[in-house]
Amino acid sequence: MTSIGGSSTRKAAKKERSRWLQEAASEYLRKRTKVEEVEAYFAGYERTPLSDDELALLRWNAGHLLDEPAIQAKQRCPRPT
Repeated sequence: MTSIGGSSTRKAAKKERSRWLQEAASEYLRKRTKVEEVEAYFAGYERTPLSDDELALLRWNAGHLLDEPAIQAKQRCPRPT
């Protein structure tokens, strides 16, 4: 069982406390950066939705280039849950 601060996990991995904290902080920042990138991507589509021409192109591509129509998923840009 992990105690407060993760010392049991750290000891099991045989890492010094400072190294363990550095790795934990780096992992947290990597995950946070990825989440922020995804949120910015979706926010961009909310600020500037696809135009009628862009939607028409996606529909045409789905009907002519893709094996299965996936255009319905691309018409809106819902936030991931």
